[in-house]
Amino acid sequence: MATRPWLTPEELKEYTDFEKVKNRSDGKLKTDITRAENYIIHRTNNEFPNEKFPEIPADIKLAALLVAEHYSVIASTAPQSEYQSETFKDYSYTKTTSIDKSVDDVDIDALISRYVILPTIGTVNLKLRKL
Repeated sequence: MATRPWLTPEELKEYTDFEKVKNRSDGKLKTDITRAENYIIHRTNNEFPNEKFPEIPADIKLAALLVAEHYSVIASTAPQSEYQSETFKDYSYTKTTSIDKSVDDVDIDALISRYVILPTIGTVNLKLRKL
């Protein structure tokens, strides 16, 4: 039966093209992987592994890989490098050059849609009697 973590830091380093991720320590990558797993569990309402999926499906593993990579890239971006300032005589301006930090922009909906369990709102008890 599969257990967490679903990925290893080595798998994440092998997948990514970002040098920031490849140079990140294994401890920090494990944290990024844990965050990605929790994000997917929250989005799907599905605890993996379970009776229906005793092993982690390949789609879920790929989604975790993409989200963990996103978390690693965002975490390794220095906040100081997000701002760019320029000054011309008595005029100056500052602009941000950051990348979008929302994990919702990582398009994993197609990968996880089969595994979403809709939450039940409640139950209805109906009693009938003969008139």
